[in-house]
Amino acid sequence: MAMTLHPDRRRIAALGRNRGPRSSRDLVVALGLFGAGCGCPGFASAMSEFDSVAGWQPAKAEPDVVAYSEDAERLPFTVRVLEGSGIDVALTGLFGIEPSKTKINSPATFARERMLCFAEDAVGSVQRAALATARLTWVLDGDPHPFNQITALRGLQIVASDLVLDPLQQELGPLGDQSDEAIAVAWQLHVVVLRDAVTELAAGGKMTPATQSSCLSAVSRVAEQIPPAPRDRRAQMLLLNYLAHRTPDADLRVAADAALQIAMRRVVADSLRRALYEPRSPLVRDAAVRACCALGDGLAVARILRSVTGAVVRAPDQASSSVSDLDRTVRLTLVRLCGQLSEAAALQAAPGGPAPVEFLYDVIADGSADRSLQVAALEALACCLARPISTERRWADTWWADYVVNKRGRS
Repeated sequence: MAMTLHPDRRRIAALGRNRGPRSSRDLVVALGLFGAGCGCPGFASAMSEFDSVAGWQPAKAEPDVVAYSEDAERLPFTVRVLEGSGIDVALTGLFGIEPSKTKINSPATFARERMLCFAEDAVGSVQRAALATARLTWVLDGDPHPFNQITALRGLQIVASDLVLDPLQQELGPLGDQSDEAIAVAWQLHVVVLRDAVTELAAGGKMTPATQSSCLSAVSRVAEQIPPAPRDRRAQMLLLNYLAHRTPDADLRVAADAALQIAMRRVVADSLRRALYEPRSPLVRDAAVRACCALGDGLAVARILRSVTGAVVRAPDQASSSVSDLDRTVRLTLVRLCGQLSEAAALQAAPGGPAPVEFLYDVIADGSADRSLQVAALEALACCLARPISTERRWADTWWADYVVNKRGRS
């Protein structure tokens, strides 16, 4: 039985019967047809294409606001799908292939696709993870569009999972009693040393002994050096990333790599935490709740409740009014997450926050909540307590009275 070739495959076969492709363009087209089934471009291509539409320039300060351009700097498809094979380098060198501007119909969609591509391709590489984290957290902070922020959150979840990072348990560093001004001054001295070291490395491939000594001292203090703002934390991480992978000095390389791990985990955890409680679209906060829950342990829901409701000082016989400050979308997600907990986990609170059962009763008792949300909370509370499900509130009020008496007895 004769095999029928796809039209594209027939074209490639015809090229093979000739003495060779008539031009480098034919070779590029031929190889591109073989790679047409590939999905994401490689890490470097995805990141470069994202940078070109988002306006991120590695050697310059990050823009305050993310604004996407219709022009993307892209290599030909063939070179992109062959990235990492060595053939891509041969093609670009042999035929002088360079990125060219390409019009993009939907720049935001293009950028979202690239974010997920380079987040997935960063798995297993600390250097790539740092580069991806800087861009993803920048989008989360500087892009006003909820859908783009949600995509950045998904990318950060991929990075955090690879780092085995629970963002709600990660130490963000000792702040002590320092004022904002003192923190900023200390950070400025710290970053100047790191930048001087990176500048010397980039210019000549090595540092002077004095710079190297100062840099090693600065790197060793990263655990106590807390940058004052998110963009400063990204800058610190990127400087350490450069040092960890470009310095020829083995001692500095090891120290910078250890410091990079600390800085990167802080950046990822801080961004995911802030997405829980900062004023944002309910859909973004909902995505942050789901991401933090997926990355956490059995107490993740209780820790999330502490973050989104704040440190509530309540009388033991009163429900919290802070629950009504949450958007319905976020509350419903939290209700469902609480309903999946065991009784032991549902009764355990994170310090400064409500226990999941308390949160559920807050929703039930909240007069501003709609009936469907209250019913969902009643069902979730019954599931937590291993009780028969009932949508009547009376049983929950009876349980709450007993719970309060028992809680008082334990205190």
